[in-house]
Amino acid sequence: SMDVCPGGAEGPNSLTITSLDGYTGSPTVTFPTLPAGITVSPATIPVPLLPPARIVTFAVRAAPGMTPGPVTVTALVSDPRGISTTATFVANALPPAFNPAVAPSAVTLNGGGASATLTTSIIAGDCVPTSRITVRPSGLPPGVTVTPESAAFDPPAFAPVGFTVQASASAAAGPSTISFTFEPVGGFSKVATA
Repeated sequence: SMDVCPGGAEGPNSLTITSLDGYTGSPTVTFPTLPAGITVSPATIPVPLLPPARIVTFAVRAAPGMTPGPVTVTALVSDPRGISTTATFVANALPPAFNPAVAPSAVTLNGGGASATLTTSIIAGDCVPTSRITVRPSGLPPGVTVTPESAAFDPPAFAPVGFTVQASASAAAGPSTISFTFEPVGGFSKVATA
């Protein structure tokens, strides 16, 4: 089993090939039925003469936007005489990793007064997102508006996005919480509050 980040660096893997029942020869390793979004390089690996046992290495990559989750990859080891066998492993495509943030964490609004700006941002984790992340505010108290209704972070920069918050003259006094939901394509939503 191995983890790969969609759109990220390729992950190394290896296959140990041993001789059974007196087999001698130089087989070839291929990956004939790769799952959608997975590539392996090199695609064809010549194996030096067996025996002794040989270890071949290869790299696995997941395409940007690939749906997170495990997929099974099959390696076919065969030689020109029609002798073949397979080995499988799991490539786990990880969801995009990021932490959402809203700054400042609190603002004071006067009913019917000036607006304030809340800036949303993301901090990329180990598995950097490779597709757009949409952020939407919700949970607005009566009389409070946030514009725009939604905004997007685009890779690779993921530049911060500002939202304008304003309270009408009829807005109720007191503290309230606004939730900002960050929705990546093919991943799990995260929430930050102010």
